[in-house]
Amino acid sequence: VTEAKKRGFRTVGVVFMTSLGTVLDRQTTRSDKHVPYDAVTRQYMSVEMPSLGEFDEIEVFFGE
Repeated sequence: VTEAKKRGFRTVGVVFMTSLGTVLDRQTTRSDKHVPYDAVTRQYMSVEMPSLGEFDEIEVFFGE
């Protein structure tokens, strides 16, 4: 992002919002590995949303 801004590019942050329930449900269908629910929950809760100070624009999409 820093390099893009230095070169005059406009930056757009894109966020795909997914509920914790959906993330946990998807975890049960993984065939490659098992990650404990508490680890998935901790990671989900630690995600920080981008701010307009970081990006010129932020687009948020809501899904399942």
